[in-house]
Amino acid sequence: MKKILSFILIFCFAFFAFSGLGFVAQSSNAAASSIEIKTQQEFETIIDDVLAKYALYTKRVAGTTGEKSEADAAEYILNYLNTNTSLIPKNTNGVVNGIQKFQFESQFEGGYHTSQNIVFVHEAPNGNGKKVIIGSHYDSLAYNTDMNSEEFGKVVESESISTSAGNVALMMALSTFLPELDLAFDVEFVFFGAGESNHAGSDFYTDGISEKDKQNILCMINLDDLALGKNTYFYVDEVETKMSKVLSEISEHAKLDVKKVNTIHLNKTIVDGDRLGLGYTHIALDSDNVCFMQEKILTINMFAGDYESGIVLGRSQFDGIESIGYTTNDTLAYIAENYAKGTIQNNLYKAYKMVAHTLTDIDFLSVCESGSETGWLYGIFANDNLVIYLTAVALVLFVGIGSFIHYKLSVKAYHANIELEFLSTVVKISEQVDKTGKDENVPKVVSQVIAADIKKDKIIKGKKPKDKK
Repeated sequence: MKKILSFILIFCFAFFAFSGLGFVAQSSNAAASSIEIKTQQEFETIIDDVLAKYALYTKRVAGTTGEKSEADAAEYILNYLNTNTSLIPKNTNGVVNGIQKFQFESQFEGGYHTSQNIVFVHEAPNGNGKKVIIGSHYDSLAYNTDMNSEEFGKVVESESISTSAGNVALMMALSTFLPELDLAFDVEFVFFGAGESNHAGSDFYTDGISEKDKQNILCMINLDDLALGKNTYFYVDEVETKMSKVLSEISEHAKLDVKKVNTIHLNKTIVDGDRLGLGYTHIALDSDNVCFMQEKILTINMFAGDYESGIVLGRSQFDGIESIGYTTNDTLAYIAENYAKGTIQNNLYKAYKMVAHTLTDIDFLSVCESGSETGWLYGIFANDNLVIYLTAVALVLFVGIGSFIHYKLSVKAYHANIELEFLSTVVKISEQVDKTGKDENVPKVVSQVIAADIKKDKIIKGKKPKDKK
């Protein structure tokens, strides 16, 4: 009877457990399946059009002599948003008609230059003032990789399809389609200028966010380097978080195969020599999401590449194939000739679906509203004062442990030296006694040997007692 009751109890427990898991899965899956995802053909119509036109703006390197031409790219983005979307240009926090101008010090040319962020908003019909920011930089960066050229290593013009233009095309598609979704919050689209110059645009943008405004930001989704790469990744923080679990579930239910990145992928970590103390950065912390993380704003960084096996130095788009990112080969023509047809379109469509499913997921909104996760572990690494403090503590510990080891070895050597000298004295006494062959001469021999050793300072002498007055 007991066995039967036990079996029934186990069966009931298993039933409710699996039912619970099924309910959780359905909560995310139901939200994902209820939205209308545009077909890939509809999506590619926008992507192909934007890429073909935006690739013409090759002078997009912020801070170089061609930096003024970046305004042409900005003008194209402005015209597209005003003509093809229902978004509204932002006119607050230093943004005028969707343009937020700023000055920055170029890391390429030196001196100060002018750039601009482009900010447009989709306002939810029944929103409560909360918003999600979707951002990407629109400037370009490429280096001359021809070792036979006199310009080798210098910054040059480039289409920058995989590192820049593809992200802009994705932003255009999202800004066109997302307003059709029934969202309970606003969505702010930000195209960052001078992103390749120490994230100057996003740095300026976050500096202008007041503490009150921060409370209304649910999350920042950063899109970078998404057009070319074997895998699509998302990054939230250095450890597993509630948000990373939700994103993994969304990817699984939507069958998108968007992979999570955290410290498991050690090959992505690089050394940052410009920071004092514990300089720390890696591939997922090399974009505009960092500026938001430093302001304790929840972020999701999405990018493409291949970081699944081996030790990969630098950026890897496909394992075993030299990356074309940040080179003059990062063009539509080169990609069409050397990569499988539809590679760019497939990567960007996957990223588009991931963003659309995420924004309409109930669990995503719940985690955002809880405000419990804001890149806390990265904040430890990014805190300059804490880095200096930890470095000082590490130095003190190193010196202290070193001094302790030196003291112990010195004491050990001191006693070993006494022991050796004592044995040496005993041997000499023994030799002298053997020579005389008379036991009555032992005291005399001992006194002579000890006196000689003291004279030669070969044994440790005790301290001379103080004279009594």
